[in-house]
Amino acid sequence: MTYRYTRALWCVPLVAIAAAAAAWFGGTDVETGLQSAKTGVVLDAQSGKPLPGIYVGARFLQQTTQAPLLGGRQQGQCVYRVIVQTDAQGRYTIPATATQFTIARDFVPGEHTSYRWDLHAYAAGYQAGAATAAHPRMLDDATATLEPVLMSAEHGSAAQRLATLADTVAHFTCHPFAHDAGPVDASLAAEAAAAACLPGAESAAPSCAMFRQASSGMP
Repeated sequence: MTYRYTRALWCVPLVAIAAAAAAWFGGTDVETGLQSAKTGVVLDAQSGKPLPGIYVGARFLQQTTQAPLLGGRQQGQCVYRVIVQTDAQGRYTIPATATQFTIARDFVPGEHTSYRWDLHAYAAGYQAGAATAAHPRMLDDATATLEPVLMSAEHGSAAQRLATLADTVAHFTCHPFAHDAGPVDASLAAEAAAAACLPGAESAAPSCAMFRQASSGMP
């Protein structure tokens, strides 16, 4: 009897911890409009004119956060990606049919799972990092219209351009979809070459190495 009583008392803290973990953060949070069609326009930041032929990539991201009592571990991954191009009016559409991936809604005690999306634009000769809205605001919920994405002409050095390209590669790469970028990858490689990432370009060698490392997940 004494042994059973002691074991029962020992289990009380574990039950309390499990209850606290379940009450802390359990469940799934899905960002509004995550799987809706989205439309927007890409504009030249200086002239305000629409930019045709711009690559626009939307990523759909999952993050799981564990309760502090259970370790507080965070794990994130890209679960889907869509790449489209702007038309002659600089407009793009992320179709709803392209975003219907599976959302895990199973309740796991002590874990909170959230789903978010971001959006990045790229064109050779334009800044594709800080000048691109990573998460455009929704201007009209009824039509899922996003605020304009503004892009500025790139006038930096070869090393600066390569650093920007490495950042762009990261935004357009999404495992397990890293090997289907198609024309985007070809354009990135061509611009990297134009920015002096060529054999014998010693002055840009460190940046070239960074770009190659960042693009290793792409064909």
